Amino acid sequence: MDKSLAQRRFRHAVTRHRQALGLSQRQLCERLASEGVRLTQSALAKVERGEREPKIDEVAAIARVLRFSVDTLIVLSREEQVAQQIEKVSAAMAEARAASVSVAAELTLAIDLIQQELHLSRPKAAYEACARSVSVYDQAHKFDDHATVRAAEDSKAAEELTIRVARHLAKVQDDDA
Repeated sequence: MDKSLAQRRFRHAVTRHRQALGLSQRQLCERLASEGVRLTQSALAKVERGEREPKIDEVAAIARVLRFSVDTLIVLSREEQVAQQIEKVSAAMAEARAASVSVAAELTLAIDLIQQELHLSRPKAAYEACARSVSVYDQAHKFDDHATVRAAEDSKAAEELTIRVARHLAKVQDDDA
């Protein structure tokens, strides 16, 4: 799991549980001191704002005093797992788009060089450059086709899953009625 996500969850849990118990930051620090953990109100405020990373013994004591399990902050929910996967796919697609733009720019440069070779009456060099350009273009096109096919397959799978979930929800609602 992303370290910042765990930290964000922890600091929100600290604030939420502290407030639910009606404790001020100073009162929580006093309870932590009785547990053997010295944490100033200023340091606790920084932890809650995400400006200070708590030490492991502080994490354990805070969770104990506020009566929550650190485990629940670490385990990702299914929704979070899906969101992370979608984020990874989006990033990969952005990288692929950037690579495609880069290949197109390189091919444009190659075409310019080929035209210069022809202008300088070097047909053999122009032909060889042309052959390399076509090979690169074919490879890029195959990659792009593969990525497009894969994206279409993933999209279809997501659509089918959405339909199944919608049917299931409709059935649950009918059963409840």
